[in-house]
Amino acid sequence: MHSSTLLATLTFVLFAAVLCGAPAADGVRVYEAERELLTGPYDKSTIPARRREQFVVRRYPAVFIENRYVKCCVLPTLGGRLYEVYHKPSKSQVFHVGRYIETSDASHVDGHLWDLGGIEINFPYFVQGNTYNDVWTWAKCHAADGWRGIALGHTARPSLQRTVFRVFLREDSARVRLEYRFENLNPYPWGVVARVHPMLSGSFDSSSILRDSRSLVVFDARSNRGVVRVPSFGQPWGLQFGGALVRSGSVARGDSYTELTFTNATPSGSIPRQSELGVVAAAESWYGIWEIGGCVFADERLALNVKRARRRLIEVGICAVERLGRCAIRVVQRNEVLFHGTANLDPALPWTKEVRAASGDATVSVVSPNGELLASYTLGEETGRSTSEVPSSPRQAKADALSMARDAEILQPLEFSSGDVLDDVIEEYSRLSKKRKLVGVTLDLARARLKQHQLRGPRAEGIALASAETLLRDVLKRGRKNSRARFYLGLAVERQHDFAKAAGWYNDALNGGFASPASGVYLARIVGGDKPREGVTAARRSVEACPQSARARQMLILALIRAGEVREALQVGDDLYAVDPADPITAWLMADAWSRLKSDGEEAAFFRGEAERLAKGNESEVEADLGWLRGDDVELGGRNKGSSAKRGRKSRRRAAKGAR
Repeated sequence: MHSSTLLATLTFVLFAAVLCGAPAADGVRVYEAERELLTGPYDKSTIPARRREQFVVRRYPAVFIENRYVKCCVLPTLGGRLYEVYHKPSKSQVFHVGRYIETSDASHVDGHLWDLGGIEINFPYFVQGNTYNDVWTWAKCHAADGWRGIALGHTARPSLQRTVFRVFLREDSARVRLEYRFENLNPYPWGVVARVHPMLSGSFDSSSILRDSRSLVVFDARSNRGVVRVPSFGQPWGLQFGGALVRSGSVARGDSYTELTFTNATPSGSIPRQSELGVVAAAESWYGIWEIGGCVFADERLALNVKRARRRLIEVGICAVERLGRCAIRVVQRNEVLFHGTANLDPALPWTKEVRAASGDATVSVVSPNGELLASYTLGEETGRSTSEVPSSPRQAKADALSMARDAEILQPLEFSSGDVLDDVIEEYSRLSKKRKLVGVTLDLARARLKQHQLRGPRAEGIALASAETLLRDVLKRGRKNSRARFYLGLAVERQHDFAKAAGWYNDALNGGFASPASGVYLARIVGGDKPREGVTAARRSVEACPQSARARQMLILALIRAGEVREALQVGDDLYAVDPADPITAWLMADAWSRLKSDGEEAAFFRGEAERLAKGNESEVEADLGWLRGDDVELGGRNKGSSAKRGRKSRRRAAKGAR
């Protein structure tokens, strides 16, 4: 195809797959469509614009969330990316929108693919997002206060880390609300290095970025447009802005972007270690501002700018994020009111005013009709406006050899998804365990062996499990009450298919002091088929220890179904489905539970349909996950693989029959 033809197609024509007429003026609509993108091979040495002949037009599934002010486009099959947030009032994009997509089967640990734009999520870091090849599942969802949108989900393998990304709009708001959930599905601690990369149009230096305790603002004076990011507080290990990671790039002549990076490092800058079955959550909001000449204050409701326009003139500008009727706006200098008026603030139209003022400080305030102070800012005489430089990354504290080995254990599998990279870590742990003779170091070494076995998959060697078992028995000789060692020993013998011994170690770990949270899940999967009540008790213990864990709650749902407590199973399932409706495992369990209630085949049909949709193209992995929960591989007493597998097939047939 000729290059001019390719450029002409870059209008990104929308092919509606599910459209029921024109978008409604009110409310929030969620619908499916297709997006056309120029697609070609990855070449790190040359930007796509210089090799247009290599790119062809391809259509990609897209999901749109739209209200009267904003239109969002999400690409589930391209890494779950929030590709576009179009701000209707200003007729501009909140984020950079890329024109090209490059495909590659390799994970790019040595560089970043060119700018597809929007917001990209990397979890695990260097595995997720950078190749654009990961296919995410999605489902409609809603939250409190009228927020509606979609939840996207993806489980990285073999590291077993799940990401849930929720995108919301509200009828009367011009901001997009984003929620992130990063879950460790593993039975031992794993590193949690989640990075979120928003890409903004244009190039910015540090002086263009305003950062305070409430928000981060990037404003381009040339276009008189900007972007505001407001974090949600109260989230442990929330996404922190790393100013040192601001990166600008050029796509083509006159077309550039700036990439910001937010990571979940702790306040000290260290890498958090996510506990077994642990969950890390974060949330933020983004919105566009325009025609107010800058920004000195921003929160979830409005952005305010105050600056000296000319001599003896102050210019005030407000971009509201939601409708705020009859707000009082005052400009005061030396106890003299220079301006007092009311305005109906609306996201569709910025409010601006020039006010005459003598030299000296002047204070601008915005007050709601009920007397609430929405914003207040004092403009100094000398500076003219408040500026804030991008903070540098906090210095890492010097670590000893053990800390360095533990950091390597976290980072290396995340970057490469291979057990081979743990060889150096294991060697260091071995050296330290011989030198220090500490129980904790021996446990570290055993855990690294178990991870090595997990990540190598088909290439796994029995030597890793045998070594881990020997190490753990040595730990227990030095202290029988070590619940962590008992649980890890259960894992080691289970992976050698000795399920009876594994169940014994899990039971000891569950009932010992400082019980390992995952021990209940693993015990329930072994004994739950033959002893449903014991399965319920074990699964409950894990849910009590890790109430946010999807893996623990899925096991509890299955255990309750087996024990005949279907109503409670549905209650647990409803709570989990509200958080992550994009998980096919939860949908299958809900379909099975509803099928056992003969009175409601409609609900069973809904969940069965969702389960089949979410599992499409990934049926083998979904079946493997369900089989693991059911314990299809377990041989315990008279129970064998065949009988458990038959029970699993029977449950699916029951769900299908109930749906029909």
